[in-house]
Amino acid sequence: YAGAGIVAASEPEAETAETAAKFRTFLSAVGADL
Repeated sequence: YAGAGIVAASEPEAETAETAAKFRTFLSAVGADL
C-alpha cells in the first residue's frame, strides 16, 4: 500500500509525486523493473 492523505489544501501534483515516491520503494524491494 502507498497513499497520501488528501485534505482541502492538497495539491494534486504533489500528492501524486508523494505516492509515486513511496510506491517506488516497494517496487524496488520486490525487484520490479523501474
